[in-house]
Amino acid sequence: AVDDSRKMQAKLQSLTSSSRLSADHFADILLAIKKWAAAKMLTGRGYTLFAGVSWSILLLAAIQRANLEQTELLHVEDWLAFFFRLYAGLNFDETAVTIEGLVARNSERSASASDDPANGTIVFTPGNVNANRGVSRFVASVVQSEMRHAL
Repeated sequence: AVDDSRKMQAKLQSLTSSSRLSADHFADILLAIKKWAAAKMLTGRGYTLFAGVSWSILLLAAIQRANLEQTELLHVEDWLAFFFRLYAGLNFDETAVTIEGLVARNSERSASASDDPANGTIVFTPGNVNANRGVSRFVASVVQSEMRHAL
């Protein structure tokens, strides 16, 4: 866990140095996402929901996508809308989420993990090949539905 935290912190530092996003802004965005998820009962320690660290990894991947698309997002609300649009429309059957961004589920990174087709979403921890959280297709569809409603 400590190694994963260090890798996530290093990734955040590299992202904030290459964009206008500060570490404080990242924390504000993540807090807003986690509050939204908690209000919708989409987060928790249960095996069927995303854990807190999964939301961090989802946000890191979204930041990288925004940087690739050269999307200018200045306010927390803009980031939330981008985050919700990105994941509400993402095909999780074909895509896994890592701190390095979105990867094909049949990629080397994804294939080395437990990539059960029943999982609707795979979020990888930074330091190893094990899935941090795989949620069912049903849970993934509920999360995506809530994201669409949030837009």
